[in-house]
Amino acid sequence: MSEVRPDPGRTPAVVGLVTALTCFGVVGLVISLVALRRSRRAGHPGTLAVVGVVVGGLATLVWLVVGGSALVGTLLLSDATSDVCAILGPGSHELDGRQYVCE
Repeated sequence: MSEVRPDPGRTPAVVGLVTALTCFGVVGLVISLVALRRSRRAGHPGTLAVVGVVVGGLATLVWLVVGGSALVGTLLLSDATSDVCAILGPGSHELDGRQYVCE
């Protein structure tokens, strides 16, 4: 009878998946990739690690999109405010239902 060896990537796969499901998508992605490599080298499919890679990748993508959108929105809003203040001058102004305070 041949001995079935345990999957050396199982524990890191669980850690990677749990980490990816929390707020650390990139860290979970990296841990899951390491777990997948360990599992594959030992001849195991590494299904849990694959799930961790997918979840970590999606979480990372969501954070990049949300962060990028927030950054672009902030930059656009600050440019719009400075343009309005350049036209209106110093003081407090209301334009199109929005309040602008210009220095």
